[in-house]
Amino acid sequence: MPPARAPGGTVLRVLVVVLGLMTAIGPLSLDMYLPAFPEIAADLGVSPAEVQVSLTACLVGLALGQLLFGPLSDRWGRRRPAVIGVAAYAVLSLLIALSPTAPVLVTLRFLQGLAGGVGVVVARAVVRDRYSGVAAAKFFSRLTLIFGVAPIAAPALGSAVLTL
Repeated sequence: MPPARAPGGTVLRVLVVVLGLMTAIGPLSLDMYLPAFPEIAADLGVSPAEVQVSLTACLVGLALGQLLFGPLSDRWGRRRPAVIGVAAYAVLSLLIALSPTAPVLVTLRFLQGLAGGVGVVVARAVVRDRYSGVAAAKFFSRLTLIFGVAPIAAPALGSAVLTL
């Protein structure tokens, strides 16, 4: 099947932003809550090292989520896994905020990473479905820009959220 006609103008900008934000879920998941480690440890009554395990759990979940959602998006299409993954990510984010213990936090962070893995894999698949050659390279460069800004901005965003 030939690639779909490339969208232009507003549609292209919206697609870049949506797919860019989906790709940024990973870095935001890892870096945004780093400034809150001391507060999380104090709230849960555990050492900072126990809170750091949640970072590893999220990273492992992100990797496994890509392995899980890649084949699912090939089988069911891009939309269904993306909606399920992003919705699960949002629900898990809320549950993480309500975590009563460190083991619950670690488990939820793993599941959040798993759900967040949909962002990278589906965004790249959508670009491969719609573009090829130079057009694909241009689109990937736009996604990379957003992906590159996310880990830089995430700690500052996390600090801003922490003040609220």
